[in-house]
Amino acid sequence: MQKRQDLINVLLLLVFAIVLMLAASFLLSPIQEKRSELHLVVNQDVMESLPTEYALLSIAGGPFRSVALNVLWVRLQDAKNNGRYHEIQKLGRIIVKLQARHPKAWDFLAWNEIYNISVTTQTPAERWSW
Repeated sequence: MQKRQDLINVLLLLVFAIVLMLAASFLLSPIQEKRSELHLVVNQDVMESLPTEYALLSIAGGPFRSVALNVLWVRLQDAKNNGRYHEIQKLGRIIVKLQARHPKAWDFLAWNEIYNISVTTQTPAERWSW
């Protein structure tokens, strides 16, 4: 008797899960349209200009993307501490492509190039280029 009740419960839950998946599939199209209207879709041009390893991690999303961004930020700070300014610029461009809607990233990287790096240069012409 108990096994029969368990089997009925499992079947009911399975049918319920199938109904929910069908309902979600009907909602997918309006959700995608709304994402496009709000510009929440990743621009394909940005992905093509990224190095392959970062483009793949960006597409993977979730925790992989955040780990990749953390690695990039650590590399940027290391380059800053060791005076590798062109590497800072390259890493900064990759970071803002991956975090295009994160204003703090733009703010920090702009401040870093304008004030922190330019102060370490020797001539006014060199300072102006940063």
